[in-house]
Amino acid sequence: MVKAIYTSLEKHIFNTLTRKIVGNILFLVATTGVLCVYGAKTDRLLMMSPVVVGVSVLAIFFLRYLILTPVKDITMRLEAFKTGRVDLSKTIAVQSYDELLTLAQAYNGFLQFLSGIIEKVQTVANNMNGSVVLLSNKTAITVKDSNDLMTVSNQIATASEEMSQTIASVAQNTTRTAELAVLANDLAGQGADTVQKAVAAVRGVGESNEDLAESMSELNANANGISEIVAVIKDIADQTNLLALNAAIEAARAGERGRGFAVVADEVRKLAEKTINETAGIENNIRKVLDSSHRTMSSMDVSIARTRDASSCMSAVSDALGSIMDAVNSVRTEMNQISLSISEQSSASDQISIHAVSCKQFADNTASISKESRSQVQLLRTEAKEIQEMVDGIKTANTKIILLEKAKTDHKSFVARVQNHLLGADNLDTKILGDYRNSGFGAWYYTEGKAAYGSLPGFNSIEAAHKRLHEKAVEAVNLYNGQKLAPAEAAFEQVKGLSVSIISMADALRSSNVDHRGE
Repeated sequence: MVKAIYTSLEKHIFNTLTRKIVGNILFLVATTGVLCVYGAKTDRLLMMSPVVVGVSVLAIFFLRYLILTPVKDITMRLEAFKTGRVDLSKTIAVQSYDELLTLAQAYNGFLQFLSGIIEKVQTVANNMNGSVVLLSNKTAITVKDSNDLMTVSNQIATASEEMSQTIASVAQNTTRTAELAVLANDLAGQGADTVQKAVAAVRGVGESNEDLAESMSELNANANGISEIVAVIKDIADQTNLLALNAAIEAARAGERGRGFAVVADEVRKLAEKTINETAGIENNIRKVLDSSHRTMSSMDVSIARTRDASSCMSAVSDALGSIMDAVNSVRTEMNQISLSISEQSSASDQISIHAVSCKQFADNTASISKESRSQVQLLRTEAKEIQEMVDGIKTANTKIILLEKAKTDHKSFVARVQNHLLGADNLDTKILGDYRNSGFGAWYYTEGKAAYGSLPGFNSIEAAHKRLHEKAVEAVNLYNGQKLAPAEAAFEQVKGLSVSIISMADALRSSNVDHRGE
């Protein structure tokens, strides 16, 4: 009842500090006057002095309470800004209706405005840190790609130079082959001419052999005719010898009258015997001539057959040489085409070499820019952390959500660093890597996260996935350090899958917390 009366009086009458001070002074003066008058009338003035003093002290302390308490509260809150540990979610509640209420309302409005700024700064710093992590990861990938591009460019340049040398060698060999083809064509032409002459000569020899065979046939026929004549002569000589013998016998019978006839008969017999002997020699010689003629005829038949075979072979050789000449001409034509193609390929190889050098320069520039960008990203990351650390100690109404988002960013940064290690752009210690409790996300989970979301369903499920993720991260890094790149990449794919699950569960916590507050 008294409080309601006082509140009504304060609200409608004593609604300024001046009125409160004046009212308290007037109350003090009036009370003192009344007590003094009362004391004078009752001769108890000395006894009333302590009461007057007590009332005065009470009025002073009440006035001090009304004025200094809100001022001290505001002063303490402002002093807290020096330490950086400020809770902007707590406002000042002033049970008065004067300038202090206006000051408290202004302070609370300032807190709300500052809280919005701090939340915005925290969100921006967290987002910037996440963006810097992503940019750092992309920069690391760019550096690796630039190094790979530089390596490939060097390989292309080396291969182009080797290809140019090979093309030059092939061009020389092609030119030499074309020259040899021309020479082979000339030699084949000369060979064809020689074979044609040889064919003509062989055919001439064959014709001569055939003429000789005919002559030998005639000689054989004549020899046979002479042999028959000799046989007739031999028969006549035998008959003459027989007649001479008969004549000698008859002359012996005649005696002296037949002696002259006997001499003639004896000479005729001798002549017949000589004729027989000479005829035998002629017959023997004719037999030898016939034998030689027969052997010559056989040899001539063989020679004619072989001459015909040789002529056929020579004709085949001539045809083959003609085919060789055609093939050599085709080879020469193809060599000319190859030479032209090699010339074009040489030009293309020179262009490839030029582009490879340009590509290498581009890769060098890209690598240099990427490394510089990486340094700038690291600087930006440091500055983002400094900004985040500046506002981390300031609490707002949405601090729980901001801390959750910061934990997610720390988690993504961890996964990005593992990827950077597998790209050769970072060097992680597996002992620290396996400490999932003291990681950025782990520190949040076991402190602020547990305090804010520990009672929500699904919170405890995060721990097992987070622990498994760190184990897989250690496995991936160890495999990479052991030069087992494919298994390391497979392990990191599991890390990414677990990371997606953890982020999804963290987002579910935030949604569940909003729904829980709505209920």
